[in-house]
Amino acid sequence: MAPMGSNRQAAKAHTFSCAPACIAAACALLLAGLLNGCGTLALNPEGAGIIPGHEISIVPGTEQMGTYTSRDLSVRYKYLHSGDTFQIAGNIRFADHLQINFTVIRYFNLQLLLADAGGVILAARNIAGGSFRRTDVELRFSGSFPVPPGTRLMAFAYSGRATEGGGAFGWRRFGDDGVETDFWEYPVRR
Repeated sequence: MAPMGSNRQAAKAHTFSCAPACIAAACALLLAGLLNGCGTLALNPEGAGIIPGHEISIVPGTEQMGTYTSRDLSVRYKYLHSGDTFQIAGNIRFADHLQINFTVIRYFNLQLLLADAGGVILAARNIAGGSFRRTDVELRFSGSFPVPPGTRLMAFAYSGRATEGGGAFGWRRFGDDGVETDFWEYPVRR
């Protein structure tokens, strides 16, 4: 019978010799899952289309005001499209379900999609963003940028994460009991 220490060493050696193969297999599965899940996501939306029902007509030459509302937020905005310049300003209010259930927006990004009359996206501009903001405080934004010729429509796209509890300012660490949720709208089709 072999000494007990040698069995432990053999088991230990077997575990380490299997580890690189197991890690490689796990990484391959993870990568395949990520690629499969992101297959329809248009990271650069230029050339893609705005999903019908999400487009907002742009009226050139005079200041326009409006409100965009989704399940997660509302954006009150005003804009002026003059020549090849687009100016936009507004306020973002997070929806009641985010304000009631979460205290902090860990991160947030609002994008403006600019499209031609057929809904083909010509450009995308980040117009608002922030991190570690209270859910009950409106986020203000303003910006001015050039727009491509033929721009006739716009749409809003956003992504963010809200969190509650689990540490200072909603920052969660492993083992904390806080909760969080991701929210987004990306009205883009290929």
